[in-house]
Amino acid sequence: MSSIFNLQNNWVIGEDKGRLWWITYFEGYPEEGCLSSLSGKCWIDNGVLIISRWKSISPAEEGETLDGYYKQIADLPKWNKTKYFVKNDDLFTAQIYYCDSGDVVPDDEADEIMTKLGYSREIE
Repeated sequence: MSSIFNLQNNWVIGEDKGRLWWITYFEGYPEEGCLSSLSGKCWIDNGVLIISRWKSISPAEEGETLDGYYKQIADLPKWNKTKYFVKNDDLFTAQIYYCDSGDVVPDDEADEIMTKLGYSREIE
């Protein structure tokens, strides 16, 4: 049985075997007015949810709308398994976010988190 959570308008789906993945929807691909989804893997490292780059793009089911997606996701429980998340692309810019608010984590706190993850924000 899977568990589905809302993380800043992304679905985070946890499977029984511990695998995590994410899905988000957007309009305009492959053409204006079309609804599509992006999805990819995610994982938890040192208490931070790491969201990978998207691995799959798919057209939504016929009749699905972005408003319908937002209504569905609003009914999901909020992601509460970690305090922070970071998009894999942001590891090099150290943009870490709070899961509950989506706000950017302040620099001093982000520095500590990046060190735990094995990254440095220092320019060499």
